Amino acid sequence: MHQFGDIPDSFLNDPSILDHWSSEQHNRSFDGGARYMLTKLLSMLFVLALSDRLRRTSPTVIVNGVNPGFCVSELQRDVHGVMALIMSIIHRLVGRTSEQGARQAIWGALGGAEDEEKLHGAYVNIASVMAPSDFVESEKGRMFRDHLWRELVQALGKVDDKVLTITKEHLTHPEEILRTV
Repeated sequence: MHQFGDIPDSFLNDPSILDHWSSEQHNRSFDGGARYMLTKLLSMLFVLALSDRLRRTSPTVIVNGVNPGFCVSELQRDVHGVMALIMSIIHRLVGRTSEQGARQAIWGALGGAEDEEKLHGAYVNIASVMAPSDFVESEKGRMFRDHLWRELVQALGKVDDKVLTITKEHLTHPEEILRTV
């Protein structure tokens, strides 16, 4: 779903992504489908930003974006009406069991020996590494994810200063965060 996510230019040009995200203007018209796809895109951008900064001294740490697929679960228990009918049809056509969805996460963490180098900062779908969206791989996407990364770590560092300590000790380029705090 991250491939269908759209980051409006207003996000790209705003000095504070988090302030923009929580603004009344942004939340005036809520579109659940668009918001869902945007959160998937932001998640993939965060995965790549973390992966870019994770020191490679510990090969046991693998950071990937995993698509479990459309799983039949209790997440849709409060969906009613026409949307419930649509979800029921989608379940029958492409739905996976929760176990099948969980297998994607396990594959993303373990993969196969031949996948070891590819399994860091990867987009995992159907037990394979796939290319993320064009935006994620673009220069514009890289600039946005770096901005998003700095802002999220700074915000989390204000909540708990351990975030900044961990960033400094375990991630590369901590100065990009620490010089702005």
